[in-house]
Amino acid sequence: MYRGHDSGTSCDDGGDLVVGLGGDDITFCFLVTNTGEVAVGPVSVFDLDLGVDEVDLNVLAGGDLTRLEPGASVGLYYEVEITGDLVNTVFVAAPALSPTGPPLPVAEAEASDSAVVDAVAPDLSLATEVYAGHDGGATCGLGGPSLTTVVDAPVTWCFQVTNAGDTGLADVTLDDPVLGITEADLLALSGSLDELDPGETTTLYFESRVMGGVVSSTIARAVPADPVGETLPGLDPVEAQASASLSVVGPALTLVTEALDPFSGSHLDADDVVGSPGSNDGVSVVLAPGTTTTARFTVTNAGDVDITEVEVEGSGCDAPPALAAGDGGAVGILEMGEAWQLTCPVTPAPRAS
Repeated sequence: MYRGHDSGTSCDDGGDLVVGLGGDDITFCFLVTNTGEVAVGPVSVFDLDLGVDEVDLNVLAGGDLTRLEPGASVGLYYEVEITGDLVNTVFVAAPALSPTGPPLPVAEAEASDSAVVDAVAPDLSLATEVYAGHDGGATCGLGGPSLTTVVDAPVTWCFQVTNAGDTGLADVTLDDPVLGITEADLLALSGSLDELDPGETTTLYFESRVMGGVVSSTIARAVPADPVGETLPGLDPVEAQASASLSVVGPALTLVTEALDPFSGSHLDADDVVGSPGSNDGVSVVLAPGTTTTARFTVTNAGDVDITEVEVEGSGCDAPPALAAGDGGAVGILEMGEAWQLTCPVTPAPRAS
């Protein structure tokens, strides 16, 4: 018995155990040998497990079930597909023949033998996640398939490899060309990649810093193996693929500082940088001694992420700047593109005489 169909050519290389997947081609081989001292025939074959007899079997070249002389053999084969586990038992029987042909008045010669088909379903699953920070993989399992953060932030990638089939798996490898890592770069939290029993999971992690947005593409591969880790012959490796995404945002603020000119009623921006934000570059507010004006600070979210806990410090203010306008969305959140105006009273110190 062996995996594949080749008209019985490989019968001499077959064995009494075949491990394969459901739907795989398999060839059953039968070698009938006359081990007695007289000829026998015709030989009948009964295979109740396959539901066939000698009529359904193919005789290999040179064979003949009609008459078998002492020591002679005849080979037969039957090609099917694996449909499940099977202990296949076949029986043969043949009457003894006289030298001239008629049957002898003795009991028929009989024999039986069995072979085993082990239908297996090796499988591999992979889950990938990413979370913020470095903690030796302690948060693996609590992360998610996506994360939004900033450039140069520490992140941890986690990989859970599970044997989801019914055979052992050996020589497990991981490769992520997007992240530029393999299993050699990963640290194991639990389990081993050398061998995975059915249902067993190995968890690994990799710590890095954010260089930019990326979608990982991790492929895990493993070889089906028996309970002692020996590779199961004839089975292709199994593989699984998973990904996680990392998005990068860039928080940014702009600030315009102005003062109310009591003579013109306009807010003037007194810096001397031509083209900078503000309405009156280079023009100063002039106050009479002992008078008070209002400083105005315009804070704009120029980045691609909302910002909270916005504070403005005005060194010349009589009191901390207070929000005067602009918080039109979620209260207390400077949303993308939003501009807040904060004001404070300013009383210049008198000049020394």
